[in-house]
Amino acid sequence: AQADLHIALRPGTDGALACAMMHVLFRDDLVDRAHLAAHTDAPDALEAHLKNRSPEWAAPITGLSVETITDLAHLYGRTDRAWIRFGFGFTRSRNGSAAMHAVSCLPVVTGKWVRDGGGGLYNMRDVYGWDKTMIEGLDVVDPSVRLLDQSRIGPVLTGDRSDLGDGPGVHALFIQNTNPMCVAPDLGLVHRGFAREDLFIAVQEQFMTDTAKQADVLLPATMFVEHDDIYHASAHSRFQIGRRIFEPFAECRSNHHVVCGLAKRLGAVHPGFDMSELELIEDLLARSGHPDLATVRREGGYDARPDADTLHQRNGYPTADRKFRFRPDWKSLGDADGRMPE
Repeated sequence: AQADLHIALRPGTDGALACAMMHVLFRDDLVDRAHLAAHTDAPDALEAHLKNRSPEWAAPITGLSVETITDLAHLYGRTDRAWIRFGFGFTRSRNGSAAMHAVSCLPVVTGKWVRDGGGGLYNMRDVYGWDKTMIEGLDVVDPSVRLLDQSRIGPVLTGDRSDLGDGPGVHALFIQNTNPMCVAPDLGLVHRGFAREDLFIAVQEQFMTDTAKQADVLLPATMFVEHDDIYHASAHSRFQIGRRIFEPFAECRSNHHVVCGLAKRLGAVHPGFDMSELELIEDLLARSGHPDLATVRREGGYDARPDADTLHQRNGYPTADRKFRFRPDWKSLGDADGRMPE
């Protein structure tokens, strides 16, 4: 509502728009060829790839006019300190990761990254460098244990073999910090799955959400003023410690308290189950190379912001050879659960 120029393209077509913009940028000599040569893997191949991704090609895909796409590319290319806020929404559609990759190429081909005030932002989470080995028990992960995609909870609960694999169906759920009855994709399947008579559901929640209403066992959760925690940001680089202010009300318990209680009753052994929230935070800070808990609290937080040259990719991009990947080897990133397509 506050934009000077609002361009409403069809949902899911951001990648096509980015490709057409880069076509114009290359065609009209609005790229930084010195930056491309020094800091990218395949600039010539990218330019060749974009030859037939013109505004005329993208217009029927995006629902935008050729003129709108061309004007946007010129506006971006000719603005020295252009900056892109990479939104969360456009990645949450089919081929969303590829669309994000395409859009992230824009400040690379134009060299906007290296300019003060230029570049872009999706999320600042990587700047913290968190080592969650103790908190998440990463040192005892069993790779043979089946992983199920929570964004596919509807198909999982309704027996879709493409999601369940060769394992048995799911007959019990323990849910914290989310409300899948409202937010998970394909709510028709989600609701059908939660309605199964043979599904046991335990929920720990602060409010009576739609998911909480489905619970066979409902556990009250603490509010943020009732437990100790650490909080980092999405759009800036500070983090802070939130100390408990009040004793938990009645039978409310923190997530950590409940998880540790379950571990004890199930016979699971790990040092993290014997540590308090503050002890886990202290361990996290030490493993991640940040000041200790007392220092962070005394200073009212800590700014993990890297230096300007790192933020602006002036020393290269965060890859092994410091080059941005126009032609990434997706397979080298690994396969989280063995079911990603070739």
